[in-house]
Amino acid sequence: MADFEPQAELTAALKELAGILVSEEDVDSTINRITRLAVACIDGADFCGVSLVAKGKEIKTVGATDEIVAEVDRVQYDVGQGPCLSSIKDQATFKIDNIGSDRQWPTFSAAAVDKGINSMLAFVLQVSDQSLAALNLFARRTNAFSKEDMRIGAIFASQAAHTLANAQTHETDQRKAQQLEEALGTRSVISNAVGILMAHEGIDRDDAFAMLRSTSQALNLKLRVIAEGVVDKIEQGAHPREA
Repeated sequence: MADFEPQAELTAALKELAGILVSEEDVDSTINRITRLAVACIDGADFCGVSLVAKGKEIKTVGATDEIVAEVDRVQYDVGQGPCLSSIKDQATFKIDNIGSDRQWPTFSAAAVDKGINSMLAFVLQVSDQSLAALNLFARRTNAFSKEDMRIGAIFASQAAHTLANAQTHETDQRKAQQLEEALGTRSVISNAVGILMAHEGIDRDDAFAMLRSTSQALNLKLRVIAEGVVDKIEQGAHPREA
């Protein structure tokens, strides 16, 4: 491959990652694009995966270009050793030129070679204070990753971490907005149901709410469901307490 080609691939990959920053892609699709772009711009890579560990949660593979990645990663998680785990723990880059002769992670190395993986390159992704990830690159041949691959990989990993962090923030903001919308909707329908019961039963607000709550507990249904039933009955011209 000509010298300018890796740089051109990197430039194209970084441009695509930058495009994700202003889009509304979710975390899963963002990770899938990151893994695909990594293989495209890092010459030695045959496969790529992302391992993610959030605060208080177990590490897991959240995206991969091939099932073989998940299989090799699973060995690391099961035995608690391997380059991707060390990359996250030590927040460092790990390169293995010949996995078959590596003695640092013997169980992982044996499993990787058995799957046809003979070289690996792992970069830590500083996603946020709450989560860390590793960008794991796998190759079938030994000595697959050059110094240029490491240079390009480091640049790519830095931008990928920023892109993934942005996607996580966007997804969290969307989830919070949805929860707020649902909470406001719940409050509104309960308030309407309370008002209906006050008018029809001649009771005060506290008693009307207590009536909704006791019905909710008796039927083992959410308070919102009971309130919606009261409102629906009025809209249908029925008494709010009719079955």
